Amino acid sequence: MNKRLFTGLMVFLLSVGLVATTAFARGGNTTNTINIEIIYTVGSSGSTAEKTTFSWTEVPWLYFELPSGAGDRNIVTQSWWKDPGNTLQGYIYSSEADGTLRVWHSLGNVKWDQVKTEGQWTIVAQYDATSQNTTGKGTTNFTVTGPPPPPPPVIPEPVSSILFLAGAATLGIRRYLNKKRTTA
Repeated sequence: MNKRLFTGLMVFLLSVGLVATTAFARGGNTTNTINIEIIYTVGSSGSTAEKTTFSWTEVPWLYFELPSGAGDRNIVTQSWWKDPGNTLQGYIYSSEADGTLRVWHSLGNVKWDQVKTEGQWTIVAQYDATSQNTTGKGTTNFTVTGPPPPPPPVIPEPVSSILFLAGAATLGIRRYLNKKRTTA
């Protein structure tokens, strides 16, 4: 009985191994890598004018063009935004299915205002085109200049200070005189 069980188990394991080896031996689909060559930052969505330095009040946008070999359907684009300390501060994911090869990404005003820091930022962009079985990456940098200087301290006008002191003196004298009357 043990011999039959052992033989059956061996036949089963060999069959599974043969099927698995055949499935992996075909090689499946190989992915073509075509990296992003046109990638830089711009000042707004829809713009293609390169801009590498942003003031404290500006919001940067990433612009990149997908390679023509990526196809024009079923494309997913992603970008990772790293601050000057190389800390990931934002991630953008979008699905481009409209046939365009031009892509704009931004962290948006609210998110950008929360994470912006002075210095050189790095953005890594990636696309995956399932229709052409291609993928690729690209990297760009931009600089954020420091925050504006703080406003000067508020100094009251001399007239306001004089009126304040006159009012305080009047109240003090009245209180003193009222105290003097009640004790006399």
